[in-house]
Amino acid sequence: MIYSIKYSSNWESFAFAGEKNWKYVIVKDGIENEIKISIYDEINIVNFIFTEDLKHFAFVTEKKFQSKIYIDWDELADTYDYLDSLIFSPDWEGLAFVTQKDWKYVVIKNGEQIDMNKYDDIYALWYSPDWKHFAFAAKKDWKNILVQDGKENEIYNDTSISNFIFSPDGKGFAFTAQEGWKEVIFKNNKKINRLIYDKVSPLKYSLDGKKLSIFAEVDWKKMACSIK
Repeated sequence: MIYSIKYSSNWESFAFAGEKNWKYVIVKDGIENEIKISIYDEINIVNFIFTEDLKHFAFVTEKKFQSKIYIDWDELADTYDYLDSLIFSPDWEGLAFVTQKDWKYVVIKNGEQIDMNKYDDIYALWYSPDWKHFAFAAKKDWKNILVQDGKENEIYNDTSISNFIFSPDGKGFAFTAQEGWKEVIFKNNKKINRLIYDKVSPLKYSLDGKKLSIFAEVDWKKMACSIK
């Protein structure tokens, strides 16, 4: 079995995790490294992630409802009953993930809990490209909200936030959400009312962060546009 396939950001390296001869292995640029955990140990390896340059990796092990994190082969001390959405910061020195405490979902970022046990669900995490800003999508009282740098922004619909992206400098952001059968775009938490689509592909900022590129479908027709 092969999973967690990833290219480096410059497309020069390639890595994946997999199973071979009843052992877990990491293969980077054709070179195998064996993880010293046997499939027979009844341990599942999940949430396998690499840094953009493929120099570092992390994964989660699960056994009997107990989860642990490994970074570059080293096992971290803490054990969790639930662990999901593991991500590296762009400089690879930070790590964030979702866990549960007192039946609520919380975020652990760089080893510290950053919220107060108040979310019914947390389903996506994002670092800004300069790693100075952090956001996550959550449900509170079953309403979708975006939490950016600790500030909650309520989204007035019942559908999950998707296609979230920070601007290159980390100061701006955009995402899509659904209203009825249509998708709408939010930029810096303001809905762009003139832009309503049947489907929106991942958003992309220009290098200077001033424009947002959109690929979408309207009435079965594909289109591309940019907004300031």
